[in-house]
Amino acid sequence: FFVFFSNISRPPLLVSPSKELQQAATNTNVATITNRTEVSEEKEKEQVPTTWGGNTLTQEEKELKGEPVTVFTLQGGAWLQHKTTHLSSAKIQIIGQDAILGSLRGGVRVHDPKNRISLYARNAEYDKFAETIVLDGRPRLYYLDKEKRRTKITAKNIKRYMAQSKVILNGRVIIENKDYTILSDAAVFWEKEKTLVMEDYPFVFGQNSYLTGEKVTYNSEKNKNVLEKETSFFRYSYEKKKQKEAEVEPVEKQKILSIFAGDKLVYQGGEGKNSQIGMYGTARMFRPDAEFSADFVKAYGEKKQDVLAKKSVRFFDKENNMIIWGEHLQHRKLDLYTHVTDNAKIEFLKKGTQEVSATLYAVEIERFGERKEIVARGNVSIVTESVTAYGEYATFSETDKKIVLEGNPRLKRKDKILYCGRIVLYPEQNKAFITDGMRVQNEKQ
Repeated sequence: FFVFFSNISRPPLLVSPSKELQQAATNTNVATITNRTEVSEEKEKEQVPTTWGGNTLTQEEKELKGEPVTVFTLQGGAWLQHKTTHLSSAKIQIIGQDAILGSLRGGVRVHDPKNRISLYARNAEYDKFAETIVLDGRPRLYYLDKEKRRTKITAKNIKRYMAQSKVILNGRVIIENKDYTILSDAAVFWEKEKTLVMEDYPFVFGQNSYLTGEKVTYNSEKNKNVLEKETSFFRYSYEKKKQKEAEVEPVEKQKILSIFAGDKLVYQGGEGKNSQIGMYGTARMFRPDAEFSADFVKAYGEKKQDVLAKKSVRFFDKENNMIIWGEHLQHRKLDLYTHVTDNAKIEFLKKGTQEVSATLYAVEIERFGERKEIVARGNVSIVTESVTAYGEYATFSETDKKIVLEGNPRLKRKDKILYCGRIVLYPEQNKAFITDGMRVQNEKQ
């Protein structure tokens, strides 16, 4: 049995249609077929309604795995509707009156406006009851977030599970948008949540940056990346070379590589203060001129140059040969300002080594980069190899490598306490100078 229809104005109906279907068929200029079977109301509710059509239709009787089936071939604007998903291609071959299977060939487009997702490929296979679409031939996926930003995903193989709003991608998966490019061997995309899950150390590339971790979760709706287990973040920045005081030539910029590592990294994209990177669990940072570690570190701001760190904070300044410690640190890049509180201290190292020559303790420590000064306030104490000094505040000059201790300063050595107006210490040389009057008394007095 073979029937061919060409440029028909009214489509054939394979089963007795309702009045509504008759009216719809009369008003259309393309072949439209709606399949219904005589089933109970409960069974009908379980069925997935499918409509399909095209400019031309061919109907054939064939055998599939030994069973007779009716095959319909649609061409010229061929389409198929599955719930909210619209499929179209140059040619669609449909198996059975209920459209249980479909093969799409040439210019395949799968569009679901409800989930703001579209897929494209050369070919696709549709399964009505499994509610799946398998795409091949340069398959690609596009989706929009709530702000209409588009993300493109390509892979060797793409399979969409419509009932679960899930897409499985395999083989050289590439995710691209204006903020990131992500490379992975495989990925799962959850359409409603707009979330991609990738494992086995995918690569995430941003502007002048590169991220990786054992597992990456990317949420386009929130413009957020979460990397878990053995995470690393590499960032290039262009910074002015530090000049010596005698130099007057224009300052050149140099390329600096910063490396962050930790247990978990959260990368939040966006503009200005909304853009930030948070590293959790033994977070570490390495630069040519410094090392940094804490339980939690967050870099934020337009260029992610401002820093907040908490718990077990350790900052190793290689240029000034000292280590700053505390439980809470804030750093502002624009004005080169750093503030450290909670068990704040500075370890001054011997020149050319990492052996501690002196330790300064205070309630809070402030560093003023432009002035090249560090100011310590509140119950200040300085412990050297030979003496211990006390005062209310101290100022360390990075240029002169000296500490000036003021505010009822006193020097303790053995059982003697020396009171004076000011104490000047040179931690690298283990030297101390006392000025503005002196008074000595025994510690027990």
